[in-house]
Amino acid sequence: MDYAALDSLAEDLDMILDHGCCIYCPSSSHVEPCLLLQKKQDIQRLHENIIFLLNFLGDFAREADKLKARLTDAANQAKNLFRKVRPRVSTVPPHQTSNFAPIL
Repeated sequence: MDYAALDSLAEDLDMILDHGCCIYCPSSSHVEPCLLLQKKQDIQRLHENIIFLLNFLGDFAREADKLKARLTDAANQAKNLFRKVRPRVSTVPPHQTSNFAPIL
């Protein structure tokens, strides 16, 4: 389940907890409350767990962004250092850099 789905579910549960809900009971031909106390407590616990997950995911995303930025900085520093210390590459092919014939 992704963040958007959890957020949507949290909103739905919040609405149910705030406003309650009613269902039509065909056997008795009238509307009855569907949230018994036990069910409401179950929904409250589920809502609390979802809010915890949303907060965790939000914190994780922020920390992941910070780590990504630090890794990018480290990679760029390493590239710059490498460019400074690597030997200059010759444009002359290796077989033409010597006057000596290769040993066979």
